[in-house]
Amino acid sequence: MALQGRKDTLVTGAEQLYKNANSTEKTLKQYDALHDLLHERETPQVMNDIVEWLNQRMANLS
Repeated sequence: MALQGRKDTLVTGAEQLYKNANSTEKTLKQYDALHDLLHERETPQVMNDIVEWLNQRMANLS
């Protein structure tokens, strides 16, 4: 799972990471935020997306 703030000018490359990842279990999430996704207005949505992504993969293990 790659997370990226669309307004981030410091950290770039999430799209390239996603594109080049050899995994079939990959997700790219982008938010209208800067680079500190866990300390921004979008934090609740980011946390929810992370937990949902993990829960989906854990369900697939059973």
